[in-house]
Amino acid sequence: MATTVTTLSGALSATGTRFVVAAYTAPSGRAKPLARIDDEIVLIADASLSPSLGVVRGYMGTLAVAHETQAAVEYGKPDDFPVTAHGPSFQNPAIYNPYTLANVQEVTITGATGTTAANVINPAPAFLNVTGTSGAGLNLGVPSAGEAYTIKNNTTGVCKVYCVGGTINGTTGTTAFSLTATGNLMAFAFCSTAGAWQIAGNT
Repeated sequence: MATTVTTLSGALSATGTRFVVAAYTAPSGRAKPLARIDDEIVLIADASLSPSLGVVRGYMGTLAVAHETQAAVEYGKPDDFPVTAHGPSFQNPAIYNPYTLANVQEVTITGATGTTAANVINPAPAFLNVTGTSGAGLNLGVPSAGEAYTIKNNTTGVCKVYCVGGTINGTTGTTAFSLTATGNLMAFAFCSTAGAWQIAGNT
């Protein structure tokens, strides 16, 4: 496994959420890839317009700053980055030990089915803070063994949890797990068998 190095095709401001690189080939696997530009780590959240990439800036506790045209961009899967004193592990140990600094995602739930629900883009483990309209949902995606999410329902009603292409508690993931607005408002999703979520929480 190895990272790939390319360059920025234009300057990137400290607040920009999309940039163009000279070339990009998406790494294999379900995990969202990471990129390093100078000392900043970004999560590549959208590569559908490649080589224009939509990113989450200042990822894993790094600082979002401006970058110049032709700045080097190193990208790959999180575990592709070299573990050296000069690599991302030195600047940001949380990339290699996700419990050092937890991933979080603010999710505004949408849709009435799994295919129209809001997709979870942050890699597991992560805390998902959910807002939106009662009865709308989020899609966890098909998991690998060991993935886990904590889901906090901050809507005024029911949050529907889907897994299109996988299962939830032994049932097809297109049938929602309902996280209600009563009780503790939280659920814990864990995968022990690839493709299958087990979810415990108030229903």
